[in-house]
Amino acid sequence: MKTPSTSSIKIPFLIMLLSVLPGITNLINAQIIYTDIEPDFTSISHDTSFAIDMDNDGVINFNFKSTPESYLFMDLKNYQSNAIKSEQLGWIGLVQVLEAGVSVKTTQSPFNWNSWTGVLFIGCYISYAQCTGNNWSNQTDKYIGVRFKIDDQWHYGWIRLDVSDNKNWTIKDYAYNATPEEDLLTGVTTFLNTDDLELLKQIKLVTTNKKITALNLTENMNVSLYSITGSHLLTATLNPSENIIPITAFASGIYIVKLENMNNGLSSVRKIILK
Repeated sequence: MKTPSTSSIKIPFLIMLLSVLPGITNLINAQIIYTDIEPDFTSISHDTSFAIDMDNDGVINFNFKSTPESYLFMDLKNYQSNAIKSEQLGWIGLVQVLEAGVSVKTTQSPFNWNSWTGVLFIGCYISYAQCTGNNWSNQTDKYIGVRFKIDDQWHYGWIRLDVSDNKNWTIKDYAYNATPEEDLLTGVTTFLNTDDLELLKQIKLVTTNKKITALNLTENMNVSLYSITGSHLLTATLNPSENIIPITAFASGIYIVKLENMNNGLSSVRKIILK
């Protein structure tokens, strides 16, 4: 089976994310598609939201929203094709708090796969005296189990986040198994060398005098430039000794750059501003 590739750029969704995120790095191996949100997205008010497109196909799967109440909303954008590991309560699902290394696919009562709006309660929900497994107050590096459909087949994944209260929360990364109906453990990302990811994160793009300079290059990179509307403008190859792309033909404004390591396939998408 051919593994879906997150290295193919999906501009409409990336534009939405890049309004708040300078970079998103995607890792790919034979089964697990991992997305590192770089830097992490942090909410500090009651009117913020963050959308997640698990497989980068331009269609949002889940949307986190702050509320002035004692909970966060986790909306499912398509109730037939997305589900959350949660405890059903009327028209909502009390989202389960998962530790690292837990099976995503396996469920245990009272939690199951629900296609209702997810709610992350800050504290214990009043109707549940024990409040076992659904209290998101002051949680760090915890996981949400999710599943969604690709070609009408379920894929299992996780989302990692910190939650202090209903307005202070951070989305860090997420992943899913590219093989339909196959399980994965929360926190499992990739078998690629983490040093390769760190090297990719260290690359800095500097735009001056109508040129792009890639600093801290250690390997050959394919670089693609896109307009903010998603039009492909150019592709070039850079290396540690040739790390500059002239862009005199382009007007000032916001552009999107995709970097792809030619040796291991790791990719990163950045927003740049030409002046």
